Amino acid sequence: MSVFDYEKPSRKGPGLLTLVFKAVGRGTLLLSQVRPGDQLRFTGPLGNGFDAKDWKRTLLVAGGLGFSGVNFLAKALGADERPPLTVLGINSRGQSPVRLSLTEVPPVYRWALPETTEPLRLVVSRLFDNFIPSVVTSMYPGDEGAFCGTACDLVERLLDANPSYAADTTLVGCGPRPMLQALADIARHRRVKRFLVVIEERMACGLGTCLGCVVQTRETALPSEGSEGEGLLAYKRICTDGPVFNGYSIIWDHPREH
Repeated sequence: MSVFDYEKPSRKGPGLLTLVFKAVGRGTLLLSQVRPGDQLRFTGPLGNGFDAKDWKRTLLVAGGLGFSGVNFLAKALGADERPPLTVLGINSRGQSPVRLSLTEVPPVYRWALPETTEPLRLVVSRLFDNFIPSVVTSMYPGDEGAFCGTACDLVERLLDANPSYAADTTLVGCGPRPMLQALADIARHRRVKRFLVVIEERMACGLGTCLGCVVQTRETALPSEGSEGEGLLAYKRICTDGPVFNGYSIIWDHPREH
């Protein structure tokens, strides 16, 4: 579950907080049964966020429902006239709640679509009026308008076709752990300037007390420092230290315990 969007209260109406989640257990099933007029109590926002003031070129990569974790960031960057290119990966038909329609790529996104890459088109949502334009990847050949392959395949294609991009690109990933680990390898091998991840995890307290959502990190594991074995080991709490982390610092091959 993630915050998809937020609109401040105005003269036109009250504030609106939009959450996106998938019903996978008792809690989310109950939440899916909420009806207009029902009252809910929640604590938030928790943890940290993004500091994007020095970003130049931004590539957002979302897997499955991970699009909800980067949508608000993409809107903020777009409002500041620095629209990112967003790659949305879908690995099974019907997985995404977004209804897609094709549109030509606006000139502002041309930086990310080199001539050496086959033509790509953005898709926009019919379900969410405030959904960011994205390039969609699909594992199913023939999906109209989609790049055939994984989101990581497309990221590799874009960076390899534009070797100079890595030096001033911020790569942000949100989605399944295997996708984030693959992005970490891509970013490290191509020396991407900044690699951030939004990590989602089951949380018990959400306040940093129970230590049930920790992730293992190395504090100085940056691409310029070569070996991934360098740096002090530390455990970080996703609910308070995250959910946004330096992706280079995460020990991706360290198994999560539930």
